[in-house]
Amino acid sequence: MGRSETRQSFIAKSCFPTGLPWASSENDGKGPFEASLFQAPDFTIVHALACCASVVWDGVNLPNYSDIRETCGLKNIQFWNRMAIRVESHPLSRHVHPSEAKPLKASTQMVNFVTASIHELIGHGSGKLLSETAPNVYNFNKDRPPTNPLTGQAVESWYKPGQTWTSVFGKLAITVEECRANLISYYLADEKEVLRLFVLEDEASIPDCQCNTSPSCSNSSPRYPLILNVSHPLCVPDDRDQGHRRPRLV
Repeated sequence: MGRSETRQSFIAKSCFPTGLPWASSENDGKGPFEASLFQAPDFTIVHALACCASVVWDGVNLPNYSDIRETCGLKNIQFWNRMAIRVESHPLSRHVHPSEAKPLKASTQMVNFVTASIHELIGHGSGKLLSETAPNVYNFNKDRPPTNPLTGQAVESWYKPGQTWTSVFGKLAITVEECRANLISYYLADEKEVLRLFVLEDEASIPDCQCNTSPSCSNSSPRYPLILNVSHPLCVPDDRDQGHRRPRLV
């Protein structure tokens, strides 16, 4: 089995989605908030020659519409040389102790690759919108609706015909979705099987990567308070700012 096939098989059968904290025994261990069959998106790593945009991402997951991803599938592209440039050009936070700087810098690109891959493949590739897909037609058991993991009670609302993620959540839609994908990547990023999958085949390097995952992910966090809207009574993130940056403040 090739590495691409191994990655698809692993994500579909092992790490995702039964390992996530809200999964329950039903639906083959995936729980009611996931599709019955998870299909990991196509995964491609490229070296980009040029990119003309105001923001250049480490990776993209297309399309951006949850309902289309859920029913038709999706594709993921990682820009490996963009990750390398970001590591080289961004200095470490001044809060990093000098004794930790060298190992942290050495592992940052791999940590970025692992977290970005999980973010795109599993974070954006997961989830099921409980919906009334047509009048009186539901993609869940309406007579025995799923239990809300936050309240312990049956869910009381779902998407009505014609409603989408963005139409319901408006300006918050991108922020909430990115926050969800970020948290899934942080939750799974230090799992040995995940690191072993993402080309960390040298067992000796896995503890170093695990040790540096949290510091690497938090290294850029001190910059994000700069996007707060200080004129707002609650100092919330400015809703004019890029939706991918606001989740860092949650």
